[in-house]
Amino acid sequence: MQKKLPPFAKSRLREPEPNTENLSQARNVIEALQMAELDNFFRDACSLAPTVSIDNLDPNAAVIYPIVLSDHLEIIIKLPGKNSLRHYTQANTSETKIDAAVANTLNALRKRSSSLSQSKAAAKQLYDIRPM
Repeated sequence: MQKKLPPFAKSRLREPEPNTENLSQARNVIEALQMAELDNFFRDACSLAPTVSIDNLDPNAAVIYPIVLSDHLEIIIKLPGKNSLRHYTQANTSETKIDAAVANTLNALRKRSSSLSQSKAAAKQLYDIRPM
């Protein structure tokens, strides 16, 4: 999960209603950081592949960018067929709480002994973190 958002990207999300240009700039920074992480992990293997804009891959797909910070959650969403981005913030949600909810959901889904109700309860805990 994203541990620290660069100041440039953070400044683009601070406005109560960031405009599309600011959201786009924040999204580009996040994508560049993710690419750098992949390059570092695979020792630069990803740089051999041509860069393709995610917006051009599938015009019917929604793209969700969760940005997990120490004390809240930022989400940027690109909906299909639209050129605009949407921004949501979930305050009072800690990185620890999100990590625990993800771990519980994954554990419930991986265990063969988990019942459907246990898996649904774990998934609901993760779902309930969403911005309202």
